[in-house]
Amino acid sequence: MIGKLLGFSKNLFATQLNRAETPYKLFFVLTKKCQSRCQNCKIWREVPENELSFEEIVRFSERNRYFRWINLSGGEITLRDDLDPIIETLVRNSPRLLFLNFAVNGIDPPRAIYSIETAARLRVPFFVVTVSIDGPEKTNDALRGIKGDFSSAVETLRAVRKIPGVKAYAGMTLYKKNHELVEETFREIQARIPDFKPWELHLNLAHSSGHYYGNSDHVQNDQKILADAFSSWVNRRGIRLSPFALLERRFQAEALKFIETARTPVPCSALKSSVYLSEKGDVYPCTIWGKKLGNIRESDYDLRPVLRAEATRETRSLIEAGKCPQCWTPCEAYPSLLDRGIVF
Repeated sequence: MIGKLLGFSKNLFATQLNRAETPYKLFFVLTKKCQSRCQNCKIWREVPENELSFEEIVRFSERNRYFRWINLSGGEITLRDDLDPIIETLVRNSPRLLFLNFAVNGIDPPRAIYSIETAARLRVPFFVVTVSIDGPEKTNDALRGIKGDFSSAVETLRAVRKIPGVKAYAGMTLYKKNHELVEETFREIQARIPDFKPWELHLNLAHSSGHYYGNSDHVQNDQKILADAFSSWVNRRGIRLSPFALLERRFQAEALKFIETARTPVPCSALKSSVYLSEKGDVYPCTIWGKKLGNIRESDYDLRPVLRAEATRETRSLIEAGKCPQCWTPCEAYPSLLDRGIVF
């Protein structure tokens, strides 16, 4: 692991000097299948089609072996019957891999737990799983559109916390209907998991994205109430001296600036440190900007021709100039903070 950490540090340094030839983080949407019915995310309304096959994912992983951080996403990734061999293939063909993370909705605890246990046996140095919980039981089930969702998610979270080699968290995205319920959400989770700690509940901001969430009609939160909720929880969580906790705290502190200004508070590293790959092989800068840059099926599953294209370089220049949709999501914010050494 020490060698991988040193390699990651070299990657960060090269990125800071604009000398990195490839991004170190891959955000990979495996499927748009989802059994949730969330009010604020419309992925579940899409009809999954033409998604990358297992054989195509194998080919992609063989052609792109340089990733140090892989973030898998959906939809609900556990709905892919071939999820376990997909994860094994990606890990096996990524010899420099240091971080692996993904979120699950927890609706099917046995399936999620089995896949997470299977992935944990691959011994990625840092393996993080987030279980989505968007409020206390009544609010969560209404927002996520499934009766019993809260109970299933908490059951999943309880089990995942016990799996060796996994860092497990609850992830709460703040919307107009739940951003005053953070403390109540924590209390209800803790009532069922007595040793659940405040720092295990991660807060995220809701965003609009046509190509990812399919929710371009998303209604924004009340700015002051949202800022108060974030500020209160930052103080409530306290300070923990671990890399993950410090990075999370910095993310939340910068989120307050984003809430106030609606501008990305730290220069974004999309297309320099990270890249988005869709379930159909389409390449985008990030989760928010729906500017399609190419498709790996047209480049023999090699990302590098797409990354080196003139259109990609021009898009990266626009991002550096701040001429992109402004956002503050963990997917892009964490690499942006790390690239600039902004953790403390």
